[in-house]
Amino acid sequence: AKVAGLEGEPDVRRIDPGTSHGYAIPNRGLPSTRFLPKTGCDASGNACDVQSMPPCPKEGCDLPIDTKFEASWGCLYARGVPEDKQKCALTGQGNPSTYQDWWDGSAVDGWTLPFSVLVDDSGRGLTPDAVGSAPVCSPVVCARLLAAAICPTAEFLTPDA
Repeated sequence: AKVAGLEGEPDVRRIDPGTSHGYAIPNRGLPSTRFLPKTGCDASGNACDVQSMPPCPKEGCDLPIDTKFEASWGCLYARGVPEDKQKCALTGQGNPSTYQDWWDGSAVDGWTLPFSVLVDDSGRGLTPDAVGSAPVCSPVVCARLLAAAICPTAEFLTPDA
């Protein structure tokens, strides 16, 4: 997976099939984040079979066909006094991040890999009397479908047809 902007994390992290990796989001928030999968890479995370982001092979990057996980992680200070909100990361529009988290799995360019998201609020409790996120947020599973089973098989679509 490729992600940039997280202190202490490499831009490219290898996540083997059947394993996971937890990312620690800073209290200031992390707006406009993209996690992009790569497959079939060498040991350095380059020369991949599927990748649409640099560093690319000498032939160039592939056209974007990969699943993208996009997120904006909210600022924990945003619910405090106005002076605290100044500690929040700025969004692409130059505004301080809000308290709210959001994410989506984008298959607009293609669908390559499934992923899941498990929210862990480190025991802060998302609601009164909640401990951690398990009672409130269950794992969110995105792109877990049998893509091959829903693809058309008897279609013949060409510009000349």
